[in-house]
Amino acid sequence: MLNSIFRFLLILVLFSSSIPSYQVKAQEVVDIEYIGEVNKALIEISIRNLGINRAVENDVEIYKVTYTTRDVMGNENIASGQLVLPKFRDKTMPIVVYQHGTVGSREEVPSRFSIAAQNEAQISLIYGSFGYATLAPDYIGLGDSPGFHPYVHAESEAWAAIDMITAFKKYAEQESIPLNDQLFICGYSQGGHAAMAAHKVLQRDFSDVLPVTASAPMSGPYNMYGSMVDFVLSDDEYEFLAYVAWVALSYQTIYPGLPSLDNLDQFFKPQYVEDILAFRNEEITLWDLNGKLQSLLFDDVGASIAKFMLQDSIVEIIATQPDHPISLALQDNNLYDWIPAAPVRMYYCKADEQVSYKNATFTDSLMNENGATDVQSINLGDDRNHGGCVIPAISTALDFFNGLKDITSSQEVLIQDIATIYPNPASNAIFIANEKEEIISAKIYNLNGQVVLSEKNPASKIELSELNAGMYILQINTVDKFASTKLVVE
Repeated sequence: MLNSIFRFLLILVLFSSSIPSYQVKAQEVVDIEYIGEVNKALIEISIRNLGINRAVENDVEIYKVTYTTRDVMGNENIASGQLVLPKFRDKTMPIVVYQHGTVGSREEVPSRFSIAAQNEAQISLIYGSFGYATLAPDYIGLGDSPGFHPYVHAESEAWAAIDMITAFKKYAEQESIPLNDQLFICGYSQGGHAAMAAHKVLQRDFSDVLPVTASAPMSGPYNMYGSMVDFVLSDDEYEFLAYVAWVALSYQTIYPGLPSLDNLDQFFKPQYVEDILAFRNEEITLWDLNGKLQSLLFDDVGASIAKFMLQDSIVEIIATQPDHPISLALQDNNLYDWIPAAPVRMYYCKADEQVSYKNATFTDSLMNENGATDVQSINLGDDRNHGGCVIPAISTALDFFNGLKDITSSQEVLIQDIATIYPNPASNAIFIANEKEEIISAKIYNLNGQVVLSEKNPASKIELSELNAGMYILQINTVDKFASTKLVVE
């Protein structure tokens, strides 16, 4: 549901070779591909052009991640996403999960970041530059994930994010990426719905292992069978007709009792079915479909009034039969009737023409009525529409998270304050003698800054037989200290 607001961001990416693949099981990283790095000065210039005037703290590194998850049928599946890391390793990082808005095709996703195809991946760079390890899942059925995307389906939006968090935390431990226990969730538009879903499922099923620090759902449809139905199927014009089609196609694949693809004319009037099926088959993009549906609807009724695409009986069912399978499918994706334990800020703008602001105000009122202690919906502008709300929402959510984040620096000390390293120069191995503090990791870098050897909780001896002769940098880490020294391998 985002427009091309990010396309004018001009960011220089320095490309490099990929990191080796890791073949693994469920909720594991399958592959991490290094895309490049972006200097903080360039990010600062770019966000200033968007109206975010603040000093950026860190350069960032960009990766494409593939990981194992499951599809809506419960079968093991592959998903992809973007990872952005601040370029430091001497401080702990909180995790931010950014859930993206509606895209036109499986290629318009965060993992496809490049100079030529800039999109919401830019938002991950913003969060990463402020010290967050930032994950942006592509969702099930988008990016590298096979199959059809279950659009605005709360449970699969949540598990795509949670499986990426789980896979990344395992990878971070393996690679000695310093994380703390803070976890922030945010997202815009469809991503607002996905962010709320991820927070709900994390609290429901994973509160002991992945507690949420705070969430910031932005301009999302949290009340599908209520605020959104009233908004989209009213007598007023609604220009985003393809969203209605995608929801119908999505829920048809998941919930029993909905019209099959062979009987889609039971849901939509027959003249609209061909183009909707073309989108379902990935023959046209969502934006192509939207244009075709608008043209047909104008020919039929002279206005973009969404309910006239649907069979009259379907409109009547949604309006009057809350126990019908179609109504129950919509209700299953409502996200307001629970009590968040962590702080929640729902940002919205009142002139939003795509997602009714009443999704946020209704959800706020019900959660607080039910006993939530720190939930707020916040209006960022009476005159801002959906696209105009993006940057204020992203910026305000960043301020919200920054007020809660905890980035702890390790103290750099002399190598002899932690351990004695010998021999140096070395040939086949080095020995580490330490009596005061436990060494939690050791890494050896070449002079280009690349890690060539990494060990977690190293023993007293580190084998060097796989290293070529030359000069290297050895870094060792305790819980709160790190030290580096030159290492010569003969």
